[in-house]
Amino acid sequence: MDKMFLSVGDQRVSYQTAGDPRKPVLVCLHGLTGSSESFIELSERLESDFHLFMFDQPGHGQTHPLPHDYLFSTLTGYYKTIFDRLIGKPFYLLGHSWGGDTALHYASHFPQYVKGLILLDGGFTFPHYQEDMTYKKAYEGWRGFISGFSFDDHSEIVNIYKTYTSRWNPQLEYMALASFTKESPYRLIAGASVVLPIIEAFFKEPFYRAYEGIQSPVMLIHASEPVEQEDARKRGTRILREKISDIEIHRKTGGHNLHWDDPDDIGDMVRNFRDRIEG
Repeated sequence: MDKMFLSVGDQRVSYQTAGDPRKPVLVCLHGLTGSSESFIELSERLESDFHLFMFDQPGHGQTHPLPHDYLFSTLTGYYKTIFDRLIGKPFYLLGHSWGGDTALHYASHFPQYVKGLILLDGGFTFPHYQEDMTYKKAYEGWRGFISGFSFDDHSEIVNIYKTYTSRWNPQLEYMALASFTKESPYRLIAGASVVLPIIEAFFKEPFYRAYEGIQSPVMLIHASEPVEQEDARKRGTRILREKISDIEIHRKTGGHNLHWDDPDDIGDMVRNFRDRIEG
């Protein structure tokens, strides 16, 4: 992948590109505390079929934080400017976790630019369908997580991230370490000043309000773990089917990092989704 930078006013946007510029464009948005490196393995499976753009979301990776808030309505305007400058034509949009919610809101605000929307375990349960997930619980939980997530050695990070996926290799290690500062003590690049306003945005602008604006086909691929969220998944998928006419939903055995667990299968699903739309 090629690392690129774009200036939007006084803000720097970091992104990576891969694939064939003659092929359909696929934009990828990572999840909370992640980075564009999260898609390295998936991009290798798709670079023959797409022209890929993978962004460090604001306050993550090498992209500057937003100056005021992280509301999804703010992010949609932010990405409208960026996508207009870099792409300038309809594209496929994929988001994992928080990136899925961001992609969902963008597709709702600007449906004319989205050929197909792909949600990887995002945009359908958190926080509103998860039992007892109050704003205070989410906010305090993430604040405690961020403040305590500090390490003196890379091996400590690796040992924790190995529990987030069913497999491990040097690429996954690189993808995990990309979310952290370069000097010890190693902390997440996306600190509390970024993460906590994002948590606030989830509550202020619920994902389900974006459904009515969706006009493109949608594919949701969701996890089966943790089992405690099964009721939330059932409610979320039911409402998705009620609100969006052209939707396909796939359940993957495993946890939240679907594209880390099985990039081959996720790549096949994305490719098949495109083939159905392109005819």
